[in-house]
Amino acid sequence: MIGRREETFQGFPFRAAIVFVSPPSENLGEPEPGGSGARLRSGEAALLVGVISDSHDHLPNLRRALKELKAAGVTAIFHCGDLISPFVTRELGTAGLPVHTVFGNNDADRFLAEKVRSQQAGNVTHHGEFGFVEIDGHRIGLTHYKEYARGLAASGQCDAAFFGHTHQYYEERIGRALVLNPGELLGLMGPPSYCIYDTARRTVERVVFESQPW
Repeated sequence: MIGRREETFQGFPFRAAIVFVSPPSENLGEPEPGGSGARLRSGEAALLVGVISDSHDHLPNLRRALKELKAAGVTAIFHCGDLISPFVTRELGTAGLPVHTVFGNNDADRFLAEKVRSQQAGNVTHHGEFGFVEIDGHRIGLTHYKEYARGLAASGQCDAAFFGHTHQYYEERIGRALVLNPGELLGLMGPPSYCIYDTARRTVERVVFESQPW
């Protein structure tokens, strides 16, 4: 289940989502009062999320990343912008998992992307310029730009902040908060890559494609 609320960052409004994830049944705790699902008990199995960015219409690499992320057991996927064409939103709709995106500087037809999402990709949430998602108490900020991600991390509003745009892998800690660029899926400036983030251990695994299928 996804709940929503309005947040602001540096004066800019953005949509925030609270995602209630049901982990494997042996790790379920008691449902919270008024909640819709069981929550993970402290110290038990971690939740994994996938982080991708800058796919730039490259469907073969995007499909490979989605397939591998699902096989790895992630509970949600974050796309840090520059999907480009609205048909990429439709492709994300095949993931079978919650997918959260922000728009990048090359995402021109946002109206059509949202129309495709509403009609063919109900699991996808386009957050606009900024996103804020809470997964089992773990706060994740999402944007396309490094400066904004670092600001989100420094503000104390999130445990991790993901960004894209540079097409280059980047990892930094600001206090306890992670700032992460998973690298590009396009493969223009280097080998395509994505990341898997462990919300309990706060660790990152980077997966790099060994070849570039054009």
